[in-house]
Amino acid sequence: MHKLITNNFWLKVISLILATITWFYISGELTKSKFNSYPRPPAIFKP
Repeated sequence: MHKLITNNFWLKVISLILATITWFYISGELTKSKFNSYPRPPAIFKP
């Protein structure tokens, strides 16, 4: 079990960091596009 964790340790750490950065970037883009892609409809007032 110890060898499984320590084998290519730095490669695993860098991969985890890149995956985390990618996750937050995509999550932020999806949140931003959710609010921008559906504009508010115009208000229609009846007399």
